[in-house]
Amino acid sequence: MRTVRVAVPVALANAFNATRGAPCAQRLARCATAAPTIAVASATPVVCRALWALVVGAGVRQTDRLVVIADGAEWIDQTVDLLFYGATRILDFYHAAHRLYAVAAERWGEGAKAAQVWAMQQVEKLKGGGSRAVIAALKRLTISIEGWKVRQEAVAYLSRRVGQMGYQEYQEAGLPIGSGAIESSGKQIVTARCKQAGMRWSEAGSEAILALAVLW
Repeated sequence: MRTVRVAVPVALANAFNATRGAPCAQRLARCATAAPTIAVASATPVVCRALWALVVGAGVRQTDRLVVIADGAEWIDQTVDLLFYGATRILDFYHAAHRLYAVAAERWGEGAKAAQVWAMQQVEKLKGGGSRAVIAALKRLTISIEGWKVRQEAVAYLSRRVGQMGYQEYQEAGLPIGSGAIESSGKQIVTARCKQAGMRWSEAGSEAILALAVLW
């Protein structure tokens, strides 16, 4: 059984947010590394069509094991339910870790040594497969009224995705636990080319340059 990895970052789908003339059409191509790449800046139905075309074009078979790496956004979960039901889902490790550092900063102050120590301990625990223990530690943490919301949001975010945080198991299976390479593609393909200082794009112009960017 082959394992096929699919990374779906929000950054790529929303990469044109700061341009005044976001394209609404999909562009599907292969980049110079021969890795399948899509650049989409539109609504979820367009993302679904582009992503489905991508996996079909890449030769993904029904017998393949699909692994989806994402940041836990609701629209991504819905897309995976629709297109890749039964796929192994991995919550991007760095999004999970960011929540822990944010809570630590609220508790001890940004950059405080105690904050760094606590966050690093929880991150290591999380990477070792201890997601439930990390959530329990968050719930026990004494925090200010101002920091309470950040803590509760972190608890809710992680609790809903416990099944996507078996990082030790993923790593032992040779699977990546981060979508950083794909996030970087969004910046290289879209941001670096189309969001430089002073740039303004028409819809047709942004679509054309994006098509060239993914082909290059």
